[in-house]
Amino acid sequence: MKKMFMKYPFVIILLIVFMTNSLNSQPLLDTIMLSEMQSKNVLILSSKDSLIKFYGTPIFVSYNRRFYISKEWNTPTKEQDTVFYFNILSYHNNRMSYFEKDGRIRLSYFDLKKNKKAVIHTSKLQLSYHLSLEELMKIYNYTFKDIAGLQLGIMAPYPMRKCRCFYQVDFSTGEHESVNIELYFDCKKKLRFLNIDAYDF
Repeated sequence: MKKMFMKYPFVIILLIVFMTNSLNSQPLLDTIMLSEMQSKNVLILSSKDSLIKFYGTPIFVSYNRRFYISKEWNTPTKEQDTVFYFNILSYHNNRMSYFEKDGRIRLSYFDLKKNKKAVIHTSKLQLSYHLSLEELMKIYNYTFKDIAGLQLGIMAPYPMRKCRCFYQVDFSTGEHESVNIELYFDCKKKLRFLNIDAYDF
């Protein structure tokens, strides 16, 4: 190895730099700005009072839940993370949940099959149960290399555990490099479920 390094020092240094960057780089995600998402029948960012007027009293409330946000996507220790505390307001009948802090709410997860009339508008898409995976792939010029799937349903988030399989497509919220919107499509390639990571709001 020493003889090789003496003979090809520049090439070996380039290889080391390339391998290090490959290990430390995260694929860049397209962005769906959470602040720009709009809907007439789904609250995205709003007040707790508006939420209760819209959907009624939450079925379940969990207080002071802790969430860690890594300063960098590959940060290994929680000591370097930012910590947020939110209440969780859940509506099990509608299969949706919200983060709540100081009277403000932020959408956490939402089941589009349970709420088939729901439509969320973004800059490029209308997120609804009618959105197909093929339509999303066409709009963003994706191939199946850009999508996590076909995956077994047992690995899917609640309430998709009974699905035989699912596809997952992730987007950034535009807030922080480790805060994403995850879109889950069922075996029929229809948008079934969305999950939004916790972050300060």
